[in-house]
Amino acid sequence: MYNQVTSGYTHKRHRLGLRAILTDLMDGVEIKGDEATIEALADFSKRNAPHIKGILNLTIPFDESPVWILSQYLGQLSLSTQSRRPLEDGKQVRYYRLNAEDVAFAQRVLEYRQRQRDDREKRRQKEREVQAAYEARMQAMYGIDAPSPPLM
Repeated sequence: MYNQVTSGYTHKRHRLGLRAILTDLMDGVEIKGDEATIEALADFSKRNAPHIKGILNLTIPFDESPVWILSQYLGQLSLSTQSRRPLEDGKQVRYYRLNAEDVAFAQRVLEYRQRQRDDREKRRQKEREVQAAYEARMQAMYGIDAPSPPLM
C-alpha cells in the first residue's frame, strides 16, 4: 500500500525520510512522536524550509513539533492521524496512528487509478495487436509493409 500512496510523490519528498515513517504507519504501527525518524524529518524540514515551501508549497514554522510537521506532510496525501493517551509509568503518553477511514479511502482511490491504468494498457495492447494483424495481412496479400499509422 505504501508504494501506491507514494507513487505520485517526487524524489524530493522521499529525501525527507517520510518513506520509513509512512511505511510503519501504513502497517498499523503507532508512533509517539519522539522517534528518531520523526525528529530527523522535522530537523531536515526546518533546515530546508524555504526549499520545501518552494517545491511542496508547505510552510514549516521553526517552533512546531515534529508530529505537527509530519501531520502536514500526511495532509498532502489526504491522510490524518488519530491519537490515544494511555497511562504509562504514571505518565500520560500520546500515541498516533493513521486514521483508518482515510487509509480506506486512499486505498479505494488508488485501486480505481490502478484499474484505469490497467484498462489503458489493455487498450494499447489491443491496438498493437490489431496493427500487427493488419501489417501481417498487408505483407501476406501484397508483399509490402503496411504504412505506419498517423502519429497522434
